[in-house]
Amino acid sequence: MGRIGDKFESLRRKKEKALIVYLTAGDPSLEITKKLIFALEKAEVDILEIGVPFSDPTARLESRDHFGRRIEISHRSAQNF
Repeated sequence: MGRIGDKFESLRRKKEKALIVYLTAGDPSLEITKKLIFALEKAEVDILEIGVPFSDPTARLESRDHFGRRIEISHRSAQNF
């Protein structure tokens, strides 16, 4: 079993629930993202998922998710990560 499976098994044995946090890398800045990662680790979140923003030229701007637009507007790309 992998780390995520191990974590769920451990929580299941203790009859606890998981705290899973999702961050969009670079939102609002790379420096803040880095600080959030370490703060969440210190706070002992169970699972941290970090999404990498990307631009889909075929997608309509109105349908893109809010954070993806914020990253796009600030001219960041996957190359910055």
